[in-house]
Amino acid sequence: MIKQFKLFLISIILISSQVGSQNSDGIPALLTEKPVDNYLLKLVTAISERAHISQKNVNNESSIRILDSFIESLDSFKMYFLEDDITYFQRYRYKIDDTLKSGDLDPVFDMFSIYRLRVQQRLSYSINLCVLAMRK
Repeated sequence: MIKQFKLFLISIILISSQVGSQNSDGIPALLTEKPVDNYLLKLVTAISERAHISQKNVNNESSIRILDSFIESLDSFKMYFLEDDITYFQRYRYKIDDTLKSGDLDPVFDMFSIYRLRVQQRLSYSINLCVLAMRK
C-alpha cells in the first residue's frame, strides 16, 4: 500500500510539473529563449574575450571544448544520450563559437530539448518497471 501511494505521489508530481507554465510547444517557460538572453550571451562572450584575465579567444578550438563540456555536464554518467544524439550534436562542433558571438541560443536549446526528452523517456521506463514489479 505504501509503495502504491509513493508511486501515485510521484505520478502527481510528474504530471503537475508537465502542466505548469508551459508554452504552446509544451516547453516550460523557464526553458524558452528570451531576447535578453541573446544580449547577455553576446555580452558574456565579449567580456570573456576582452576583459577576462585569460583573454582567450572564442574560436573553433574553444567551440569543440565548449560542446564536449556541455554534453558532459548534461550527461556525465552517460545515462541519457544515445550514440545517435552525440552524432547529431557534432553538427555544432565548429559552430558554437559563432553562435556565442551572435547570441544565438538555438544549438543550446536544441541539445537541451533532446536531453529533456531522454530524461523523460528514462523516467517513464523506470516508472513502468516499478508498476510491473508491484503487480508481481
